[in-house]
Amino acid sequence: WAQFKHKKSNNEFYLFNTHFDHIGDTARAMSAELIKIYARRIAGNKPLILLGDFNSEPNESAYKTLTNHKIIELKDSYISAGNNTADSMCTFTGFAINSGICKRIDYIFTGTDWAVKYYNIIKDNDGSFYLSDHLPVLTEISFKE
Repeated sequence: WAQFKHKKSNNEFYLFNTHFDHIGDTARAMSAELIKIYARRIAGNKPLILLGDFNSEPNESAYKTLTNHKIIELKDSYISAGNNTADSMCTFTGFAINSGICKRIDYIFTGTDWAVKYYNIIKDNDGSFYLSDHLPVLTEISFKE
């Protein structure tokens, strides 16, 4: 995690980055609860962003724990963006293009102090392979006024 101060507005905010277990559903669900507890302790009531590889799809328990509004209200930037430019919701594809793997497991969650303006999944590739087995997630956010 890191604490930042926006130079123009002088607003402080916190950014948390994580990588959840890829095997255990229970481990991911407990990690989701634990990171929310610690994020609240560290950030207090300051704005925060939580991002990373959560290894959990939206229908799984870790994602549901992250978005259940208990301890901290977190919003999935994909959903908050509304009309986003992502033509596919896949962030994990393996390395090969058209591998048949399509999972949305990488997220940028924002607290309620943020307005999400834009969301995209970057799909740059060489025609056969992606640079990584996970595709980068990009979002543009601003402090709510």
